[in-house]
Amino acid sequence: MSEHRHREQDDDRPPSVRTLTTVLVTILVVGLVLGAVAVASFASASTRTAANRLDVGDDPQLAIRSTDADVRLVEGTSTDVVIRAKVKSGLLDTSYELRRRGDEIEIVGSCMSWLAPGCGVVVTVAVPPKFPVLVATDSADVTVDGLRDRVVTIATGSGDVRGGALQVQEFSATTAAGDIVASFDSQPFAFKARTKDGDITARIPTGDIEYAVTVRSRTGDVRSELESVTDGRGILRVVSDSGDIQVGR
Repeated sequence: MSEHRHREQDDDRPPSVRTLTTVLVTILVVGLVLGAVAVASFASASTRTAANRLDVGDDPQLAIRSTDADVRLVEGTSTDVVIRAKVKSGLLDTSYELRRRGDEIEIVGSCMSWLAPGCGVVVTVAVPPKFPVLVATDSADVTVDGLRDRVVTIATGSGDVRGGALQVQEFSATTAAGDIVASFDSQPFAFKARTKDGDITARIPTGDIEYAVTVRSRTGDVRSELESVTDGRGILRVVSDSGDIQVGR
């Protein structure tokens, strides 16, 4: 007991300084440990692929549900749904599973990213021509490349939604914290985008369709080059709570 008191008497630093020193040392140690884990994870990184072909039968639309696996939709040439997964692992294996629940395809892919930086699953889905498609995710990103002649509906929590070279009849996207970016090669009949905190950027080309336009954000900046036509047969509704909005030609 006397030895402990003697050590305290020798340390004449203020208590706040001693506490700060302890915190800084702890942060340094944790940083070194995490750095070592990251190096080991990159050193042991591996990638595997998986492919599946699913018959959608007489289902009225393709419904995809994903938790953490990023989803990329592309135009297919087959009457089947072709799914190719790229699975990246680190110190620990990344889990990946494809399930069929009635008319819904469930994609399960998860990893401990803090132990295996860069791990995860990216799934590319080739969708049969003209098939309506619905995608719902929790935190995964959704990318849509060059889909044509169909209705596309996407809903995600914190993931981003990005669409490029679109020639669809209708594109609808809803996010909480994620951003929405959509670029059309031809005019859609309807474009609907809704976010809470995410930004929205869209490019709608000129054409024969006139739109009834609603573009607004409660606290974000709004820029739109499209004029609303009262009796326009097309629908363009872009709304956010706090995100910025930019709609151009």
